[in-house]
Amino acid sequence: ATASAALPAGDGRAGVWLGGLRVDALQEDWTLEDAPRMRHNPRDLADVVSDEILAFLLSELKAKGDLYQWYKTRYLPNNIGLSRIDREIASFVLRRFGATRKTLEVGAGVAQCSQLLALSGVHAIGVEASSAHMDMMKRLTRRLSSSFDPELLKRFTPVLGFYPDDVGSHIDEKTIVIVPSLGSTLTAEQEIKVFDALRPAAGVILGERMFFRVRDTAEERTEMISQIQKRGFGNPETIFAWDDWHFGFHPDRIIYLPKV
Repeated sequence: ATASAALPAGDGRAGVWLGGLRVDALQEDWTLEDAPRMRHNPRDLADVVSDEILAFLLSELKAKGDLYQWYKTRYLPNNIGLSRIDREIASFVLRRFGATRKTLEVGAGVAQCSQLLALSGVHAIGVEASSAHMDMMKRLTRRLSSSFDPELLKRFTPVLGFYPDDVGSHIDEKTIVIVPSLGSTLTAEQEIKVFDALRPAAGVILGERMFFRVRDTAEERTEMISQIQKRGFGNPETIFAWDDWHFGFHPDRIIYLPKV
């Protein structure tokens, strides 16, 4: 493989890349201050947090000798630090609402998007069913709190549990529910519970194709949106879309449906 050119300015992932992983992140003695973007380029909060998350994941890898499959084979190669999807969702929430809403991220993993939102002033909740990922999430929260803002611990709430069964008390008229990508196959009865749990929310952000089960046809995706709209939500607004496998995910469209 050969190193690729630096990515376009403003993408938040500039640097020299090899096989999908940034070369400067591979050095054994790499530190956050060693990143070329840290030394030479203007950086926003997402850039700095992205590097801190990358450093965290690399430290987890070094400490454990392994990472859970998602982070080892998909997260690190394709979504260094904060993925483009995380950035686009967080940017949309901040641009549209500032800190006037709270967010609840379903299937949060280490809750990169939610923790960025919390660092930006939003009260955010990360819901995760995996206790292993929950432990990682809490370690990352402590690290980000120490590095950036001790108030993060007051604005970010980790919740170990399943959506929708364990989160009803967290969803109200000020909550934006974020469900960017989950591939679980649910029964029709379970899907009704998933949709019904959204009723109190102020809005929902989701991956059109990957919302709880893969929907391969336009008809399936249209029906899913219709089911959400029947619970009191309006027409979808596209936040971000891609038509290839750049991020290690199927082509998809991240949309926002507001309560009407």
